[in-house]
Amino acid sequence: MSTLNALLRNAKNAHGPRSALVDASTEETVSFADFWERAVVGATALNALLHRPGPVAVLGRNSIEWVCWEASVSLSGRACLPVNFRLSVQEMDWQLRHAGAAGLVYAPAFEDTAAELRALGHQCLPFTTAAPVSAGCSPLPAVGPNDIQRIMYTSATTGTAKGVLTPHHRVVDNAVTTLANQLSDATASSRYLIVTPLTHMAIGYLWPMLAVGATSVILDPFTPEAFCAVVARHQATHTLMVPTMVTDLVNHLQASPAGANALVEQGLRAIWYAGAPTSRGARQRSKEILGNLLNEQYGLTELWSSHRSMCATYMRSQWGVDKPGSCGRPLIGTEVAVLDTSDAKTPSGTVGELVVRSTAEIAGYLDDPVATAETFTDGWTRTGDLAYIDEDGYVYIVDRKKDVIISGGFNIYPAELENTLSTHPDVLACAAVPAPHPKWGETPWLYTVTSGQVDENALLDFLEPRLSRYKRPSRVVIVDELPLGPTGKILKRELRDRARAQLGHD
Repeated sequence: MSTLNALLRNAKNAHGPRSALVDASTEETVSFADFWERAVVGATALNALLHRPGPVAVLGRNSIEWVCWEASVSLSGRACLPVNFRLSVQEMDWQLRHAGAAGLVYAPAFEDTAAELRALGHQCLPFTTAAPVSAGCSPLPAVGPNDIQRIMYTSATTGTAKGVLTPHHRVVDNAVTTLANQLSDATASSRYLIVTPLTHMAIGYLWPMLAVGATSVILDPFTPEAFCAVVARHQATHTLMVPTMVTDLVNHLQASPAGANALVEQGLRAIWYAGAPTSRGARQRSKEILGNLLNEQYGLTELWSSHRSMCATYMRSQWGVDKPGSCGRPLIGTEVAVLDTSDAKTPSGTVGELVVRSTAEIAGYLDDPVATAETFTDGWTRTGDLAYIDEDGYVYIVDRKKDVIISGGFNIYPAELENTLSTHPDVLACAAVPAPHPKWGETPWLYTVTSGQVDENALLDFLEPRLSRYKRPSRVVIVDELPLGPTGKILKRELRDRARAQLGHD
C-alpha cells in the first residue's frame, strides 16, 4: 500500500458501510463505499473533460465534496493543487500557471472566482460536474509511489510561495507515522473533528483516520460555540487546531469552568495544535483551562517532500513532562539536530538551526532547483527555525532564522519579546518585527492585540524592567487583529511592511 489510491481502496474494502465523512452543518453522511464511488466518478469526469494533462486545482471551503474531489484528482492519476480560497484571483492565477494546472474544480460559492479564472484562460469545472455518458467506465490509470499526489504551496510568510512536491508514498508514510505517534490511540470508533483547512493541516490527520476506519466530521466555519456543540453531538475524539483556535476556545471555556470537563465527558481525548509558535503566556493559560486535552506538534510543509511525516516533534500532555516552551521530542523514526553556522552539530542547550533527517528520495520544490538545494542539503531538511535541544532530547524553538532582529550588532529574538509581553493579562496576541532605525539599523516594534484596557505607554512600562535595554521595543502598536496566513501563522512580512510605511520608508 504505497499510494493514496491504494490506501483509499483498502479503506473502502475494509469499512465499506461505515461512516467515512460527516458534514456537521447539514448532517450529510457518506460511507466509505459511497466515498470511493464518488471519487471514481469524479476521476472519470476529469480525464474525460480536461483538455490537457497536468495537475488539477481544488477550490472551496472545507466540505465533503472537497475531500471527494481531492480523492478524484488522485485516482485520475494527476497531482492535486489545493487552493486557499482566501487568495486573490491574481495569486490563484499565479499558482495555477506555476504548477502547469490542467484545470480547476470549484465549489458553487466560488462561481464568480471561477469566472475570473476562466477569463484568464483556465478551464474551470464546478463540483457538480459529472462524466459524459460516452466516458463509460474507463479504467483508472496506474499510479506509482513516486508519482506526485499533491503540490502544496508554502504559506509565504517571508516571501514568494514555493510548491512543495508530495509523492504518493509520502502520503502513506505520513499516515503510518502519524498512527504510530500522535494518533496511536485511533481506532475505527474514533471521530476526527476537522476545523483547520484541508488545503494544509487537516489533511495530515484525515488520511490516517480514514485508513483505520474512523469517521471524520467536518465543521466549517469554526467557532468555539459550534465546536463544543459538535463535540457533544458527534462524540468527537480528536481534533487538530491552529493556536488562534485554541485561544478562542480557551476564552469561551473560561466563562464556564465545567466546559473543558464537559468536552472530556462527551468523549474528546485530544486537541492537537500546530501551525505557528505560541507564546509561553498563551500556552500556560491554555493548559490551565484544557489540561491534558492539549497536545502540541511541530512540523512544516517541506517535510511532506523529504520526510516520512509532516511533523518532526510532538508533546503529549499525558507524558506529564514539565518542559515549558518545548515543542516535544522527535517522532518515532525521526532524527533531528541543531547545526551551527558551519553546519556542525551543537551541544545541548546551544541555539542553532533545527534540521530534520531526510530520507534518500527528496521531491523538493516544483521548478525551483536553487531553493531545493538550499533547503534539502547533506541528508537534512533545513527548517529555517532557530532552536536548541536539551539534555533529555526535547526541542525548543527560539525563533525563525529570518525573523531575528539585528539592532546595533546585537541579535534580538522576537519570540523572547513576544513571550515577555504575552504575560501581561490584557495582551491577547502580539508579534515582534524589525523597524528601520537611523542609528541602530533595526529596532523592535511589537504589534499587539489587547483587551482594550491598556495603552502603549503602559505596555512599554511593563516591559522596561523585564528586558535588557537593547531588547526593549521602540513601539508597542496596538491593533485590532494580526494578519494571519491560511495555517494560522502571523504574516510578519506584512507587519514589517506596515512598520516601514508608518516610518515613511518605501
